[in-house]
Amino acid sequence: MMLTGKSKITFLKWLKIRVNSTLHEIDNIEFWFNLQDESFKITLIIEWFDSVGIYVNAELDYLHIVWFPTINNDWNFEEVEFKNRQEAIKEAIKKANEIYNSK
Repeated sequence: MMLTGKSKITFLKWLKIRVNSTLHEIDNIEFWFNLQDESFKITLIIEWFDSVGIYVNAELDYLHIVWFPTINNDWNFEEVEFKNRQEAIKEAIKKANEIYNSK
């Protein structure tokens, strides 16, 4: 699971409602989530961040060579660049997790 602390708990509660789960325990929701494909998990996490007003994305640099993670359209990362969008998105999710947990 890429999320920790408050964001993880809130996400799992949101996920239970989002997937209309009949599972009652948060641990069971987390188990189900962990069985899913990596790209599906990332999609759900991004959708949850959207629902709480934190917009996770990745942008190409102006030369279209490297990817930068973004939060709310801001490149607020310290010269972090990636060769693919997927890695940039994962880095943005880590930062969004920190932002949510600090609220």
